Amino acid sequence: MAANDEVAWLFELELKPDRRADFDALVPEMVASTSREEGARAYGVFRNDESNTVCVYERYADSAAALTHMTIFGEKFAGRFMDLVSPVRFTVLGSPTEELVGALTPIGAVVHQQIDGFTAERP
Repeated sequence: MAANDEVAWLFELELKPDRRADFDALVPEMVASTSREEGARAYGVFRNDESNTVCVYERYADSAAALTHMTIFGEKFAGRFMDLVSPVRFTVLGSPTEELVGALTPIGAVVHQQIDGFTAERP
């Protein structure tokens, strides 16, 4: 199968003690902002209350869209977001460009190249 240009990631994080309300207040802002970005295909925030962890799943049309998101997120949210969480694991899926890998590696990303699969866009 030929690889496509999409890039996705799953960022697993632990909520810092007593910061859940602040995190819950920030999430709608992050989602609304990302929903307006060209090339943003999916953005979901998930929480496991038993382990006090959250996962952020993101999917972008290509590396350029992911880099644009990183720039916007960095300017608007990164400081507040990272004040509320501690990173656990950052898994990147797809074929990111060297530029995107260079931007993601310092924040702990591990890239997994696609070897097979498909994406079906269904109504």
